[in-house]
Amino acid sequence: MLKYLSAICLLVLMPILALQNGLHHDPPMFPVPGDTHIRKAQSLVQRYTNNNYVQVFCWKGEPFSFLTIFNSNCLHLEIEEGAEYSQYMEETDHKIHLAREHQQEWAEGKAVTAKDKYINLRANKPICYGIYTDHGFKLTLETTNTDKWRVTKFCLGFLLWRAAPRVGASRRLLYGLAAFLGLQLGTWITIYDTGHLRLLREGSLSTALHEVFYERPSMLVRAFCACWCALCLVFQRLDNRQTGRLNRFILRGIACWSIFSASDHQSIGFFCLACIFLHPIIRAMLRAKTPAGQENYQQQYAQRLQQQANLLAEDSFRWAIPRSASFGAGAQTFSGAIQTRISASQGTGQEPLMYHTSGDSIVFGGRFVPTDPPPPPAVD
Repeated sequence: MLKYLSAICLLVLMPILALQNGLHHDPPMFPVPGDTHIRKAQSLVQRYTNNNYVQVFCWKGEPFSFLTIFNSNCLHLEIEEGAEYSQYMEETDHKIHLAREHQQEWAEGKAVTAKDKYINLRANKPICYGIYTDHGFKLTLETTNTDKWRVTKFCLGFLLWRAAPRVGASRRLLYGLAAFLGLQLGTWITIYDTGHLRLLREGSLSTALHEVFYERPSMLVRAFCACWCALCLVFQRLDNRQTGRLNRFILRGIACWSIFSASDHQSIGFFCLACIFLHPIIRAMLRAKTPAGQENYQQQYAQRLQQQANLLAEDSFRWAIPRSASFGAGAQTFSGAIQTRISASQGTGQEPLMYHTSGDSIVFGGRFVPTDPPPPPAVD
């Protein structure tokens, strides 16, 4: 009789304890970089008598600063191999408990069989991380100041952007770029098949690639090989001109992606991309507005007039060139060049170059080389 009463009491008390554990919410913790939070494993008795709840750790994010744009932040989770646990990643601690009720877990790092797991945190986004387990674990917030990988990625993007216009129609380069694109397409296919699209939306492509690489390595390799072969079959039909254009287009696309994704602060990526796209236009506008730019343009105009005057040799003609008021310095420079040409021709037996001004035009008279292109129509 006593056994039946004990069994009935356990059946009544266990749902009550489970409901109490579910309703209990502990305030979130705010870890400090370098500090380790340690939790011991629960015994079998403690699992039914103590309150086991989701432990929440919140990250407020870093304020924007040019000194921290390449920083990396991650949570280092140390838990025994094969331990069962559930983890959640949401914007607030309240959403963490809602995700626990709806069983919406965060898959990053769970496919790694080692005891050390890493969960990336965005520097510019406040985020909360929750973990529910009966096993002991250690959690540490690690911060890397000026991550070398991020800096290298950023510089590589600028180098690829500058080198893209100088790339020729290389078939080997095209097939290498096809391998890179095949890896990207294979990763997207594997992510879609495994249902890890949330890692791609809320995390990054590298995070999703790292997860599917440990979870489905064979499928990732098969998808990569299939996409690579398909792209090579398409690219081999292109001629040299199309190959060069495609090489430059792909390289600049990779450069834009590298620059934009190098920092967690997206405003930095947008600003850098806007600068490299608008750089030729801004440079031309600044050169046109400066006095030095106007002087350079006038000198080029005068040099062009002098080159045209040097072509005079045979066949008399009259050639009128407009003389605008804005190119006064250029006209004076050209006049000095003409006087030099006339003085140099004296005593050599060559017919001197004759010219005179007519209104707003400079009219030349001389001889023209038959092999040169015909002169513009004469102005009366």
